Amino acid sequence: MRKSAFAAVFLGAMLLCSVLPAQDDTTEYAKSVQKAIAKVTAKVSAAFVNFGGGSGIVVSPDGLVVTNNHVAGRSMNWVLRMPGGERGKRFKAKMLWRDPRGDIALLQLELKEGEKVPYVEMADSDKIRVGAFAIALGTPFMTANEDSIPTVTFGVVSVIHTNKGGYSDAIQTDAPVNPGNSGGPLLDLDGRLLGINGQIRVRFPYRVNTGIGLAIPTNQIKRFMEAYKEVKDGSVVYHGQIVGLTVKKDPTCAEGALVEKVKEDSTADKAGFQKGDVIVRVNEYEIFNYVRFAGVVGTYPEKSKLDVVVMRDGEEHKLAVTLDRLGAGRQRPVRTNPKAAFLGVRFSPVPNADGVELQQVVPNTPADKAGLKAGDVITKFGGKKIENADDIRQVLSKKKPGDKVKVKILRDGEEKELEVTLEARGNR
Repeated sequence: MRKSAFAAVFLGAMLLCSVLPAQDDTTEYAKSVQKAIAKVTAKVSAAFVNFGGGSGIVVSPDGLVVTNNHVAGRSMNWVLRMPGGERGKRFKAKMLWRDPRGDIALLQLELKEGEKVPYVEMADSDKIRVGAFAIALGTPFMTANEDSIPTVTFGVVSVIHTNKGGYSDAIQTDAPVNPGNSGGPLLDLDGRLLGINGQIRVRFPYRVNTGIGLAIPTNQIKRFMEAYKEVKDGSVVYHGQIVGLTVKKDPTCAEGALVEKVKEDSTADKAGFQKGDVIVRVNEYEIFNYVRFAGVVGTYPEKSKLDVVVMRDGEEHKLAVTLDRLGAGRQRPVRTNPKAAFLGVRFSPVPNADGVELQQVVPNTPADKAGLKAGDVITKFGGKKIENADDIRQVLSKKKPGDKVKVKILRDGEEKELEVTLEARGNR
């Protein structure tokens, strides 16, 4: 661990301790935190994986490596480095599968027969609490490229169960993470993996840390590892959704997620959902609003079997549902491409039986100029029936700036058709 990192960690621990009431104990407490961080860093650094442009972590002794999809991309074969020697120990690795929507990729190191590598234990991310200490390892701004020894930063868990940036159930931390930390581990003080760091939030047009980092939780990753343990050919794997279910975006409903519509003969209909049901639990997870419902479902792969509890006429009803496939989604991060066809909207994560609801229309974009508005539900885009946001992205991926696209929408219950002239993202 680098001396500068040690100094930063110790200073952070001392500042945290300054709020403690027992002043005589603060020095000893700070030393205990420092020792815990140093111990975790020494242990877990051995399992760190340097991708050159990002990070990864080994999660099994036989060399399974977890990273971000936007770090590993579409490459089937890699030469990766782990700490050891002057420049790091080199390993060949093969892509097993990738999850563009969840921003996770799983690789396998090529090891000699009987060879084992250092790894980290995956924690139960459902037990994370706001305020818990968190440690991030990575190669911010490629600082590990000389020797493959990761940098360590320290902070707390700021928010749990946040649904933003395309992540369904993210952990938010203020442990400083920057470009290059992507794919690296977020750890507890016992050295267990809480999640994989994937995104940062920036205020200005500079990709530097502002104290908001997002990590994909381990329980979501474990579900996909179990569901796709036989997939070893680099395939894209998929998240699940309940087709035919519209959940009302009602911020005043704090008891659960209100079912607004159920499409006839759909998965939702066959599972027994009814208009007016209030969804209060999905498996073991309490549902306290419509965003939490979308977040929970978004952590499961397709074909997952869920028990959904709804309140109906004052009584609980348990509904069994098998999730349909949700589209693969775009890769992250979204890089500005002047030649890409650009629409200018944000999609709501809340399920809608008729299509995809627009959460935001960016001013002075093609969508805005065509007359699209927040709250519109896109039912057809370029002649394609729309079930989820990825259907729209797939159509866009085949278009170029200047193309005109017919868009059918529902607005206040009325069907309308608009025409959008796509532009290049660089023209904004």
